[in-house]
Amino acid sequence: MIVVSLEIEMRIAYSQSLKEKRSLLRSMKEKIKNKFNVSVIEVDNQDDPRWISLGLVAAATCYDPLNAILDKILNMIETNYDVEIVEILRETR
Repeated sequence: MIVVSLEIEMRIAYSQSLKEKRSLLRSMKEKIKNKFNVSVIEVDNQDDPRWISLGLVAAATCYDPLNAILDKILNMIETNYDVEIVEILRETR
């Protein structure tokens, strides 16, 4: 079994409140969970309205499908949300 974790640091340019950030984050997490069947959690910056630190974990029997899923997730975030991806940390076990 192969497990891949991904941590994505994102900056939200327009967010002025935690309410705006949490609304965006809730939408993002639900779409990712429902479409790609991966675990998603906010891992840091919970009290900062301008930053999102999102953690994702997926498991499979081979690496290629996982790599494709994670690339699709990143593409979906970049095209559907008004955020700037600042850093991506990918780890395979």
